[in-house]
Amino acid sequence: QAASTAKVQETPEYKEQLKTAEEDLARKVYLEQIVKEKVNEAAIKEVYDNTYLKNFESKKEAKAKHILVSDEKTANDVIAKLNKGGDFDKLAEEYTKDSSVELGYFSEDIMVPEFTKAAFALKKGEYTKKPVKTQFGYHIILTEDFRDSQPLPLQDVEPQIRNMLTQKVVAETFDGLYKNGKIEKYDLEGKKLPQPEP
Repeated sequence: QAASTAKVQETPEYKEQLKTAEEDLARKVYLEQIVKEKVNEAAIKEVYDNTYLKNFESKKEAKAKHILVSDEKTANDVIAKLNKGGDFDKLAEEYTKDSSVELGYFSEDIMVPEFTKAAFALKKGEYTKKPVKTQFGYHIILTEDFRDSQPLPLQDVEPQIRNMLTQKVVAETFDGLYKNGKIEKYDLEGKKLPQPEP
C-alpha cells in the first residue's frame, strides 16, 4: 500500500525491474513446458529399461546387526555373555551406543572396510568372536543372511531418473538456443564485442 501511495509502479526503476521479472518468469515457464513435454512416463521407462536394468550388476549383500561400544574390554565382556548363550538383541539394548542395531542388507562398498571384512567373513547366524575396531569404536557383529542384490523397482528410482532427464533436457534446450539464436556479446563496460566470423 505504501509503495502504491508513493506511485512506485510509475518509476523507471520499477518498470525496469518488472521487465526483468517478466523475462525471468517467461524463461522459467518456457523451460517447464519443454521439460513437461519431454520428461514423461515413456521417457522415464525407456531409461529404466535400457540404461538402469541393462547396466545393473548384482552384488553380494550381507544382512547384519551390531553392538557398538567404546572400549575393547566392554566388547569382550559382551562376547563372553554371547558365548554363554546371551541374547544378542537384549545385550544390544543394554550396551550399544548406536541407535541402529539392525543394519539391514548392505554391499561390501557401503560400510567401512574393517566392518565389511568381518561381516562378510562370517557364516549365516555367526557373530564375531573378537571385537572389530573401526573409527566409531568396537563392534560385535552378527551376520544374519546373505543375498545377491536385485534391481530396484521403477517407482524407487523414478525420482533420480526424472531429475537426470530434466537436467539433460534443460542442457540440450540451452545448447540448441545457443547454436540457433542470435547472440550479442558485451564486455564488462557494456561495449559490444565483435561478432566471430561464421
